[in-house]
Amino acid sequence: MIQSTPPDLRPLRDRVELLEPVVLDGVGGLEWRPMTAEDVPAITELFAEAGRLDHPTVVVAEDEVAQLLEMPTVDLALDTIVGVEPGGRIVAYGAVIAGEEHRTVVWITLDGTVHPARRRAGIGTALLAWQEARGRQLLGSSEERLPAWLAAGTEEHVTDAIALFERHGYAPTRWWLELERDLGEPIPRRPLPEGVRLEPYLDWREETRLAYNAAFEDHWGSQPATAREWDADERLESSRPELSRVLVASDEAGRDLVVGFVIVTVSEQEWALRGGSFAYIDALGVRAEWRGRGLASALLADAMRVYRDAGFALAVLDVDAESPTGAVGLYEGLGFRESQRSVSLVKEL
Repeated sequence: MIQSTPPDLRPLRDRVELLEPVVLDGVGGLEWRPMTAEDVPAITELFAEAGRLDHPTVVVAEDEVAQLLEMPTVDLALDTIVGVEPGGRIVAYGAVIAGEEHRTVVWITLDGTVHPARRRAGIGTALLAWQEARGRQLLGSSEERLPAWLAAGTEEHVTDAIALFERHGYAPTRWWLELERDLGEPIPRRPLPEGVRLEPYLDWREETRLAYNAAFEDHWGSQPATAREWDADERLESSRPELSRVLVASDEAGRDLVVGFVIVTVSEQEWALRGGSFAYIDALGVRAEWRGRGLASALLADAMRVYRDAGFALAVLDVDAESPTGAVGLYEGLGFRESQRSVSLVKEL
């Protein structure tokens, strides 16, 4: 009988190989320095320029970039870097972002981009080397006894970026499907079981965060959302809590409990890029012990009617292609169709 090798779960500080810090001075003829708060508009513009090729239907908003300034796990001086041309234009950006809470994995996100006009000159390769060295430093200072990942993501068509990561030992590990649904088509009705009721999200904010953490704990790579992260996302301009809904039922002790939820965001900047107004379903989930009762389909059908009545032409969402809940089939059964794909690239340490 073949015995599988158990994972090495010594503290990360004893497991992670550190690399020499990477000095980028002079790479690409650029000045390299940490990001500052004053750089947020320029980095947003860099994402816009790169996005026309890399993610043509997605806009990275300025307040999303600015979120980095408030993250307690990010030290701007150590965890961010920008490459600046002699004229002052930022043409490269990188960040190394540790999660705030770890349950099953210590996940380090490598975020960044290079202006399309400055690609194929070694800048991206050097930036990735800098990110990995810093990411390993963060992991190497941790006492956690969990798996550790350095991870990034990109859309499927950005083959140059995928190839760059693969050359440096990152494996395409998980695929994500973007699905959209024409709200002008008939929307079926899905009844709720007895004892479950729809409620406005705003009456159940903290209970919804806890339900979110419970509902996604069996999903690939998902880690708990902290109260700070939840509040920060709700402050984004794209947040539309008035369109979000929850399902409430009584637990065994007779106490009200959020058992399902749909969280919505709206980015009007993206409407022209997609060819119509749409609501984005940022998260839809049901607690594991409440699955199999038709709650997700009822919640989604109700949500689509709400979006249609609010004047939106489309509903859009992203889903794990291998979701353990069978979510892809649920969405397709309610009329959603694939529009594009993205991939997570991971190096396990």
